[in-house]
Amino acid sequence: MTSDSMNEMVIFIQSPPGLSEVVLNEWTDKAALLQISYQVLKFEQSGIEIQTDQASLAMILPYLKTPNRVLIRLEHFKARDFPKLFSKTKKMNWLKWMADVPEKIRVTSSQSRLIHSDRIEETVRDAIAQYFRAQPPKKVLQQKWSEAPSELFVRLLDDEVLFSIDAAGERLGVRGYRNHVGPASMRENLAAACLSAFLQNETLKGPFTLADPMMGAGTILLEASEWNRPNLGRLYYFIHWNSISATSVDLATNELMLIGSDLNPKMIETTKLNIANLKTQKREWKIILEDFLKSNTQLPDVQWVLSNAPYGERLEVQEGFFKNMIPALKRKYPNARIALLMPSDKWNLTKSKNQKIVDFKNSGLEVSLREIMT
Repeated sequence: MTSDSMNEMVIFIQSPPGLSEVVLNEWTDKAALLQISYQVLKFEQSGIEIQTDQASLAMILPYLKTPNRVLIRLEHFKARDFPKLFSKTKKMNWLKWMADVPEKIRVTSSQSRLIHSDRIEETVRDAIAQYFRAQPPKKVLQQKWSEAPSELFVRLLDDEVLFSIDAAGERLGVRGYRNHVGPASMRENLAAACLSAFLQNETLKGPFTLADPMMGAGTILLEASEWNRPNLGRLYYFIHWNSISATSVDLATNELMLIGSDLNPKMIETTKLNIANLKTQKREWKIILEDFLKSNTQLPDVQWVLSNAPYGERLEVQEGFFKNMIPALKRKYPNARIALLMPSDKWNLTKSKNQKIVDFKNSGLEVSLREIMT
């Protein structure tokens, strides 16, 4: 079992598939900047298991941009039948972590005698409910839980039951500032992962000029703006539950220039609305209505170009788009390093020389982030 001490804890940083190294690099870099202590216990494709302490987790949690979730390991035990699962679950110290039965309980089971996820969930719910009937929580805890509840994760593997709770309360990709999206917007943490993999964390400290000529709702630019700032536009279960004051230091001291364009007027307004939700200083924005394929304007001062190109799936593209895209980008940004995110078959249509940075899944599609080579 994990320690009963709230000071020492084991957490699991859940990464998007294919992006574990990017997630670990972000943790390592920001942990060093924030001077927190930790030990990596295990690295796997689904994420990283880390031992740290309460203060360190509370400090770094709002700064993390690439993980899906950060799970706090609660307890683990053997259970080969439902009565054992019920009795051991009921004996756990649930008041330490919550004030009511979680609305969402996610169950996975593999290579275990208990395989029916619905019945496992029902058993866990009944055990926790009986625990709270015997030990009703105080009103102050009920209020905290109602303001920032969390999800409970139950994993059974080889008859070993592992309980975890989401430290953020919901997935970290929910930022709170991107309230407006486009028809093919990517998740915020995937955009952040692309930034980290392409620009590298040291570059993201600034100063730099970044352009996205197919910006959609502006997700990539928003993530670049906020990379080194804590996301305080939402509540975090662990911080709120333990009444900890979140850190609000901007880890970047240099100014950034962020340039976005799109040919859709609705996306221009959408991006401007999202930018208005930010409280970030030291950022200069230029948002332009433009079709870069038809543009005669060069931007020689742009250092980096990163864009999630339309795949022709949810967004239609004109004939010859993939063939003409790379030459147009090179003309517009003659001195920039350029990277695009697209499925591999779309890369083949560009007939370009490129270098793979990282492959992963975006909305179920296999996509490849690649840098265009000169």
